[in-house]
Amino acid sequence: MSTRNQSAAWAALSSHAKIMSGVHLRQLFAEDPRRGERIAFAQERAEWARQLAESIDGNIREVWNGGDDVAMIVLAGGGAPYVADYLAERFPHVVRPPADSWLLNCEGGFRYGRFMQILEEQGA
Repeated sequence: MSTRNQSAAWAALSSHAKIMSGVHLRQLFAEDPRRGERIAFAQERAEWARQLAESIDGNIREVWNGGDDVAMIVLAGGGAPYVADYLAERFPHVVRPPADSWLLNCEGGFRYGRFMQILEEQGA
């Protein structure tokens, strides 16, 4: 599996960013006034989330022996809800922290994972 910045999804995003870097949103709507009417945001978001989850899956498998070298995978951050189901199907040790705001960043995810590890060690 390729690393994050060598994946097909990353290459497509990078290519699109270069193409669109000089284009202003006003220009796009001037060329197509009905542009916003035909965009299926839910479908687009689902596709992006799938691509992101596949990339995360690949990185986990590459870095951590297929995901077996870690006791748990803690999902944190604003995009976690979008990739949670996909990753939970592939890794039985995925942990979804509660939706408390202090857990929605990397440090919060680390603290929650450490907390769960301590509970597990104590047999709680």
